[in-house]
Amino acid sequence: MGVEKVRDTEVQVYAAINNQLPELDSSQWDRINRAEIYIETGRIVFAGCTDYFPDATRIEVDPGLYDVVIGYKDLESISADGLDGEDSYHIYLAKVPDAMPND
Repeated sequence: MGVEKVRDTEVQVYAAINNQLPELDSSQWDRINRAEIYIETGRIVFAGCTDYFPDATRIEVDPGLYDVVIGYKDLESISADGLDGEDSYHIYLAKVPDAMPND
C-alpha cells in the first residue's frame, strides 16, 4: 500500500498503531482515505520514492489484517512551485482481530 504525498520534497509523516482507529472529524482534515492492508511479514516499511530502501524506517507489528485511515492536513499551504509547505500525513492502523485476508 502506498500513501501519495502532494509535493516532491520531504514531508511530515506520523504513524500510530492502536486497538481501534480514531474517528477523524472531516472538518479538521483536507482529505481522509480508508483502506485495509494484510501485513504478512510483520513489518511495515516507511520509504519515499527516493529513499534508500535498506535504510528506511521499519516498524514491527503482528502479522494480520489491519484497518487503515490516512488523514491529510494543510494541503493548501503548499507553495506555487510545489516544493515548500506545512502539509502533513497521518497514518493510523488498527489490527482486525481474527481476520483472514480476502482471496
